[in-house]
Amino acid sequence: MENVSINWARDLPSSTRSAIEGLLGRSLRDDEEVSVMSLHSHPAPSGEQRRMSAERLKRCPRPTR
Repeated sequence: MENVSINWARDLPSSTRSAIEGLLGRSLRDDEEVSVMSLHSHPAPSGEQRRMSAERLKRCPRPTR
């Protein structure tokens, strides 16, 4: 089963386009690409695995502004 859909806004059915515009809170231009992705959920890590993940994240460089 496909988990990703990429379409030009101009090719979307009007009901789909309206729904996406409602989610975004703005109108779409005809020349915009719209991507929709579905991801399977999974339980958050706990215990030692959670602690190790947190430590790895602390070592990641933070973006500068």
